[in-house]
Amino acid sequence: MAKANWIDVSYFQDPNKFDYQAAKKAGIQGLIIRAGYGKTQDTAAAQHIANAQKYGFMWHLYHYWYNMGGEDEWAVQNAKRLGLTANQYLFLDMEDKSLPADWNGQFAVFRKAVGDTYKVGLYCSDSPYKAKFQDSQLQQLKVARWVASYSYEPANYDIWQMSGAGSGGFGSYTGDIDRDYTKSDILSLYAMTNVNPVVTKPTADLQYIQPIMLQPGYDTETNIYGLGYSPDNGVHFYVTYTTFGAKYRQEDADRLWKYLQGFVSKQIHDAVSLTWDNIKGKPDLVLRSDLPDFNQFALKKDLPDTSGLAKAATVDAVKTTAESALSTAEKAQSTANANSKTLADKANKSEIPDISGLAKKSDIPVLPDLNSYALKSELP
Repeated sequence: MAKANWIDVSYFQDPNKFDYQAAKKAGIQGLIIRAGYGKTQDTAAAQHIANAQKYGFMWHLYHYWYNMGGEDEWAVQNAKRLGLTANQYLFLDMEDKSLPADWNGQFAVFRKAVGDTYKVGLYCSDSPYKAKFQDSQLQQLKVARWVASYSYEPANYDIWQMSGAGSGGFGSYTGDIDRDYTKSDILSLYAMTNVNPVVTKPTADLQYIQPIMLQPGYDTETNIYGLGYSPDNGVHFYVTYTTFGAKYRQEDADRLWKYLQGFVSKQIHDAVSLTWDNIKGKPDLVLRSDLPDFNQFALKKDLPDTSGLAKAATVDAVKTTAESALSTAEKAQSTANANSKTLADKANKSEIPDISGLAKKSDIPVLPDLNSYALKSELP
């Protein structure tokens, strides 16, 4: 749901009681003020305009139409008396029941009277708008379409009056205030297109005649051209935006510093107290102190040519084979030595028995065959 960002006021909203500051806090950007009705100026118009400027609101005017003779010319002159500029809108409010049926023709008369003096807008309810006007034609004529509809959002509009009676007020002001919504910046463009700001010296009764914000002009101190502002009705104009970027004065920096100093102090403190261990997401690096002293190493060009040498792996394999062969040879030598010693020991003469006293086999007589003899026990 769209939220109201403009309101329209008249003498029904007493400017002496109206809570402008509360309206500003509620998000209201500007006021569409009734300048007059018929050939009578709204008694609160000038004060609403002064307060709109005092509290920093944008503003435009509307005229309540009765279709009186010469009313169109009177409405234009009345807007001039109230200080409306060429970049602001003068809306024609067409809603009175006494109006003739030809609303489109009456609006054409009003537009002709306004001419190029002001931008032209039309206010009416959605039903007569659709019945009496051609939307495409109004858009072609660059007419600002201010359409009222309290129960639904109209199909075609630039400003939508969302509510009327029963809307309530703002802050301390409890009276009804019509609420409006603009979905574009159509009502804000005049603040950036007034090339020649109105310069009016402040008075005790009226401090500001016209707000000058983000308007083009020449800086009164540097003569630089750009968008700027005036705090004293154009007596001094300070450029803040140029084709080369933003421009700041010392006063701007002083105003910002109180908001920035806490942040800056924290950033400086954090930077001073920062250590390697506190850094998150740092890359996997080593410090210079962690690296070896490379002065102890020879450069590649200083190393001998090793292209004709065997690889370390080959040398290691040969060494292992040689060590294995040596171990096998040593074991064989040990076994041979042991066998040789055993044979030597067996061949030692001291271990052979003395057979010098024994008879030779040829000297032993042949014994008879004892099988032919009986045992002594068998004799009678």
